[in-house]
Amino acid sequence: MKLRGYTNGKKIVSSIAHYDFRTYGEGDDYIMADGGQPGIGDFAGYSRHWGGRIWFEVPQDHATLYEDWRHNRNNRLYGIWDFDDVELLAEDDIPDTNSLEWRAENAIWGTRGVNGDQPTTFVMLGECSKEHLENIKILCLERNRSDLVEVVDFWLSKGV
Repeated sequence: MKLRGYTNGKKIVSSIAHYDFRTYGEGDDYIMADGGQPGIGDFAGYSRHWGGRIWFEVPQDHATLYEDWRHNRNNRLYGIWDFDDVELLAEDDIPDTNSLEWRAENAIWGTRGVNGDQPTTFVMLGECSKEHLENIKILCLERNRSDLVEVVDFWLSKGV
């Protein structure tokens, strides 16, 4: 996943969700990120931060990063990275965070399993079956979530 983060030249911090406040270091090494990723999911609509802005890519998808934030708040696997563990993005590889493609590529869905009796886990919408997407669309229409209907339609048009 491509992420916006903040760096002190040694480490990178990145916020995954609205209430995901990440910090590292002290004094001149202090960096901070809060507010989530622009244009997707649980974005707060603002970004509180400290440090140099940087875009980078990690092998994990948004569902994996969100699950980590949601379930491991005191013992996170992700959110603070070494430069050696990520790929820094060139200026022309920085995503258009206002695009439907960006939202669709990173859209997640909380599911409680086929029968609704499992703990909630998050999956990438683009990895859902056609039947699952159609059911998600019905639910989103009932809840007036036109933003998610647009993303579901994007994946349905791709023949998922």
